[in-house]
Amino acid sequence: AGITCKDDIILHETILEIAGKAMIFEGSGQNSNEDRRYIRDNLSKVLCTSGKDKDARQPKFLRAVYIFCPCDILQDGGQITDSPGTDDADPFKKESLFEGLRDHETVVMVLDKSLEGNDSTCRALFSSGFISNMIKYPSKYQLVILNYREKSPESFENMQTLLQGNKKELEKLKAENLEFEAHSRDFLKSELSNYIRTNPSGHEGRLNDSEIESLLSKTVITLTAFPTLYASIMSNAKFRYEFDSEIKHADPDND
Repeated sequence: AGITCKDDIILHETILEIAGKAMIFEGSGQNSNEDRRYIRDNLSKVLCTSGKDKDARQPKFLRAVYIFCPCDILQDGGQITDSPGTDDADPFKKESLFEGLRDHETVVMVLDKSLEGNDSTCRALFSSGFISNMIKYPSKYQLVILNYREKSPESFENMQTLLQGNKKELEKLKAENLEFEAHSRDFLKSELSNYIRTNPSGHEGRLNDSEIESLLSKTVITLTAFPTLYASIMSNAKFRYEFDSEIKHADPDND
């Protein structure tokens, strides 16, 4: 029989146990690793239904999960929100993504390919209202485009070569990163120009090309991240000593 009203929907008993409730898990505060595992294990129980067969477990619908922990960059009361991906078709996750884009002043996009190849990401930025807010309040809103390519086999081979001290490969990698960052900025500028032309209202309609370029320089940051490579370099003192001048861009502590 079809569903005619909400009473026809039968919820799993484990979902009924937490429906409408707020659950709090608190670590000891003595050991960060133990507290992390404690929070992770409890969250895994709350996020999915129980069962021996992992494939048979079903996700539960939670309104939000907040994790509080010591963090230098959040000392003033800020928060970091991990939103669903832009290509997720789940309507609940999509609404969660749009809510995050609307409510946050800084957005970090982690991309494994160029911005031009991420149509869903561009659509989310514009349709959520984030780009409109960035145009209206450039001193408050900021977009960070983070290029992350370590998952590709080619990237792994590059890292192996770099850690063997191949200066030529390091220079090649730097050039590729700069090209990616420039391409992302150029594409975003083009999309922004089109958006302003098709939405000629208020301050947005008065921006010319030079003003758009100025806006991007204030509000958009493009970076490339190689966390595995960075960790390898940090743990290899000999490599750092020999190639210090070439790897300064990978170490934020170097001026």
